[in-house]
Amino acid sequence: MQKPKSILFIFKRIIVPIRLRPFIIYSVFYFLLLQNCFMNPFFEPILFPKNASDSTGLLSALFAGGSGPLPATPVPGHGGSITATAEGYDSDFQATVDLSWTAAKDDLTPASALTYQVYYSTNASDIYVNTPADLAEVGNPYGSAQAAMTNSSVSGLPANTIYYFNVLVSDTDGNQAIYNGSGIKTSSPDTTQPVPGNNGGLTFTPSSTYSQVTKSSMTLSWVAATDNVTSQANLTYQVFYYSDNSVMGTVNSILTNAISAGSAQAGITQFTVTGLYANAWYYFAVVVTDEAGNAWVYVNNFGGGNASKTQPGAAYMFDSLSSVSGDLGSRSNVNTICSNRKASLSGINYTWKASCNAYAFVSMPDGTWISGYLVPSIPSTYMILGSQGTMIASNPTQLLSGTIQNTIRSAIPEYTSGSGYWTFATATGGYASADSCSSATSNSSSVSGRIGLPDSLNSYWMDFSINGEGAASGATCDTGRTILCICF
Repeated sequence: MQKPKSILFIFKRIIVPIRLRPFIIYSVFYFLLLQNCFMNPFFEPILFPKNASDSTGLLSALFAGGSGPLPATPVPGHGGSITATAEGYDSDFQATVDLSWTAAKDDLTPASALTYQVYYSTNASDIYVNTPADLAEVGNPYGSAQAAMTNSSVSGLPANTIYYFNVLVSDTDGNQAIYNGSGIKTSSPDTTQPVPGNNGGLTFTPSSTYSQVTKSSMTLSWVAATDNVTSQANLTYQVFYYSDNSVMGTVNSILTNAISAGSAQAGITQFTVTGLYANAWYYFAVVVTDEAGNAWVYVNNFGGGNASKTQPGAAYMFDSLSSVSGDLGSRSNVNTICSNRKASLSGINYTWKASCNAYAFVSMPDGTWISGYLVPSIPSTYMILGSQGTMIASNPTQLLSGTIQNTIRSAIPEYTSGSGYWTFATATGGYASADSCSSATSNSSSVSGRIGLPDSLNSYWMDFSINGEGAASGATCDTGRTILCICF
């Protein structure tokens, strides 16, 4: 006989399942409904819009009061801070302020599409505002809005003025946010000159070689300058020189009157000046300039350039220009002709003139012959050069006994007497007493004198009237001719 079912058994097996059955049925129903909503293409744009402007359906009504799109405001990076740095001041761009900030983030718009607009003002209340609308209304925009911008340089600002800056960031739906305002004082004009290193001292290294193309050279070295604003690498240096120290007294005088050896170069501490005359004194200065245009000079004592003499040694020949008719009078008189001519030469074009004394290149009966008076006084290591540095003879011995290297006409461009010049000398520089125009003091047309020809390259270049060449046409002492001068 089967036992009757207990009450507990009936509750667990029959009653409870009957009560749970509706709950289970309802749960399955709602699950299928929601799954259809989430997966159905019709409901997807309502529940999960791709743009905030599409949020006009159910969720919009529930969470936005049915009043429009959901807000999606960009979030400024790094707490909205802006870094402002005052840069230098110059006459072209005036004062400049560099701004930088961290890119913003947005829930829908990618970072590359977020745009930024810089605003500035001298009034803090225009920049330290609470809403984007306030900033756009009272701030001054700088430039145009740009996408993915995280820095900007604001230029053209007055010096020594406090400016305030802010940045407005916008997404593609027009939602906006502002960064935190930042204020800074613009730079003042830089009026401080650079400070030359080593108290402005210069080191000179003259070249011992000589070329008719580059002539002599001088290498200048110095210690780099410093400046209160411009970095050492951006300081520029320009070398100047002149034969007269009178123009080396101020920066303006040097820039206006001295000869520039080349253009200004940044960061250099050495420069070689070429094309200098040998055996000549030059005054040098190095002008250092900062980015604001302030300049100062390297000289041992400001108010004068550094003097240095070029190498190697040289004597220079030039044309007297003025003519004489044989009546020389005395060595002193004819030397004066050459001294006056030297004094008239340009100190720029004939730099060597400040380093030598001028003598007439003639032989006189008083014993002041070319061979016995002038040439022995010239150091044996000296070159003999024309007025523009062209080689005539490599040394005094060659000048007398050997063939000269270039003609007088090519070595002395200003040469004026095409028919010859007075020498009153034999080919070796002695005094030509046989036809000396009565000791070179007579104007008698019957007396001949010794002359030299400007285009002769042989060893008789000073004596045209011997050795079978015949007397020069018109070589009478009453004919006006120039004389050559030599400076050593």
